[in-house]
Amino acid sequence: MGISLIQSQTDLPGAWQWSSTASTGDLIAEGYVDGPEFSVEGLTRDSQHDILAITQKQTTSAPHFIELGHQQPAPLSLQTQTRITEVVTAFLTAIGHQQGPSHTELRLQGETPIIIESHTRYGGDRIWEMTALTTGVHLQQATVCHLLGIPAPHHPQVFPAAAVRFLTAPPMQIERITGVDSARTLPGIVRVDLDVQPGQEVRPLASSDERLGYVLGGGASLEDAVTCVQGAAEQIQVEGSVLAHLGLT
Repeated sequence: MGISLIQSQTDLPGAWQWSSTASTGDLIAEGYVDGPEFSVEGLTRDSQHDILAITQKQTTSAPHFIELGHQQPAPLSLQTQTRITEVVTAFLTAIGHQQGPSHTELRLQGETPIIIESHTRYGGDRIWEMTALTTGVHLQQATVCHLLGIPAPHHPQVFPAAAVRFLTAPPMQIERITGVDSARTLPGIVRVDLDVQPGQEVRPLASSDERLGYVLGGGASLEDAVTCVQGAAEQIQVEGSVLAHLGLT
């Protein structure tokens, strides 16, 4: 939310407007790291860090990088996975993380992981649920049970791979939404969730808030999981009339 890439001085006014509109607080400027983006899902118990999954991100790309989907496990070599694990583990130790989940976002610059941000919480956008589907580890349950000193419930792996895709549409006044029921019956689909209904407005895609819902699913491979959710998302059609007051006619 509020991210804008600045490549030259002429980009500054537009970037400032975009970012300041999204936030009432201070803005942060930081060096841009080019390369593919991932997040790392971890669970820490008594300062021992267990890296559970590496998630590949799909965004709108430059200049705003609005997240449109996630998938795991990320298609990375064992060497790269090991390097990412080492870097994130060292980071979590350095900040003194002792108990609970972590969600660390990074980019690969060549073979070097560069951390962008990290949180001592589980990942949003259903990433925590994808992690539960692919590893059997329910981060919330595992954290609370460890703090209480009781065994965590066992959950089997549901899929070797999982993916989520977020639904978007051009700005419009929604008149009808079709294909939701058929999308829910497709093999591998775990959930189709919509946050909109006929009569509502679809605003221009400026952040995660303008996404219309999501499709979550899994499969025997990363390719299967991605095909599953993309196929379901394509079945869902949002139709309506263009919003003249947004200047888009």
